[in-house]
Amino acid sequence: MKKETVIKAKRQFIADCTKNLIETAGIDSINMEDIAKASEYTKRTLYVYFKSKDEILLWVFTDDLIQRWNYQKIRIQQKIKGIDKLKEWAYAYLDYCSENSITIPLQNYMDYHFVNLEKVDNEVFSRFEEINTALAEGLRLIFNESLKNKELRFKVNIDLTISQFLYSYRAILQRAFSSQYSFTTIDKKEYVDYFIHSFILGHFKKK
Repeated sequence: MKKETVIKAKRQFIADCTKNLIETAGIDSINMEDIAKASEYTKRTLYVYFKSKDEILLWVFTDDLIQRWNYQKIRIQQKIKGIDKLKEWAYAYLDYCSENSITIPLQNYMDYHFVNLEKVDNEVFSRFEEINTALAEGLRLIFNESLKNKELRFKVNIDLTISQFLYSYRAILQRAFSSQYSFTTIDKKEYVDYFIHSFILGHFKKK
């Protein structure tokens, strides 16, 4: 095997072990010693493949984004109209979170902490940037098609709309999956439905 292939395989193995560790121990409490133990490597060996814990977490996060977007794309392809694609995008995200317990904790961590880019190799950051851009373009395409097909009530600023929709929806998902106290009983699907229909009512024409 080529050296680059071996390095990538080792990196992926460490990232997979870290993902499993996050599922069992949570993302906030783990350190390089924990990751080394989970991977059955020494800390010194870890630093051969990754510059820092930040770099490992960004790799794991990027993996999750790639898997989620691949899942969403399959679901979206089954729909024709922009309004239906946006609904499916949102429901696919919900279903993906239901099947992948680390998705929301990872997203929350990155939203509030992200990583120290000085501790992240350019190649690892570029890998993240590529999928992050693809996700944004996927939503942008849905809104552009909706605008072109005159499905929207008014001409929107697409970038602002994408940003507000995305951050709002992530907050909705966080609340839907939270085990913390709430003043009311929350059904995940119903909670998400209410947000999606409210957003669509404000932006899309009736069918």
